[in-house]
Amino acid sequence: MVGSLLASMRSIASLLVLLFLFIVIFALLGMQLFGGRFNFLRMRKPRSNFDTFYQSLITVFQL
Repeated sequence: MVGSLLASMRSIASLLVLLFLFIVIFALLGMQLFGGRFNFLRMRKPRSNFDTFYQSLITVFQL
């Protein structure tokens, strides 16, 4: 029972690493395509943007 639990945890961990890799790739792609392209002169900048790497990670995670 413990062996099967550890084997499933390894599978889940590798799946989470793959998911994080996809999030990083799409965050970098979003930064290249949309980073700094939108000007928000009259209102505050929204929290969901692609201007910085951290904000783009959060934005892709929300999507």
